Amino acid sequence: MATKYSDMEKEFNLPSQDNLMREFDINHFDEMELPLPEVMKKLSERIEHYAKILEEIIQPDAGYSSYHETGSFDDRNDINELFRKLMYHYRNLLLAELSNENSDKAKAIMFFWNDWMKIKPRFVKVVKMLRGSWEKEKIQKMDSGYLG
Repeated sequence: MATKYSDMEKEFNLPSQDNLMREFDINHFDEMELPLPEVMKKLSERIEHYAKILEEIIQPDAGYSSYHETGSFDDRNDINELFRKLMYHYRNLLLAELSNENSDKAKAIMFFWNDWMKIKPRFVKVVKMLRGSWEKEKIQKMDSGYLG
């Protein structure tokens, strides 16, 4: 019989199902056959999504939105630090995924969860700056020449 997330939550002091649902939209815990790998997969998907947003600021592509949004950041040190932290957790979850030990998986989940509480407010600030770059008054005309 498969172990339920609620059992592992108690055993390894993991984030609650409510917290994971609220923060990362992870749900259907009762349907999970392998709860820790499935939670890790969902966390990895979110980390990858967030890291790509930061990567577009660090290394913008030739698209207009990247060009426009990148102009909102004079100092990219915080962006680089956030990106580094997310990529560390992404690789840490990958390493734990390769382990056959539930304790390794649980440690990786908890390590990310605890760090996420510190990362999130900084990431929210970045997203607000990205959104703010699109305020009507701030939109700058761009030379429509080649950007690549």
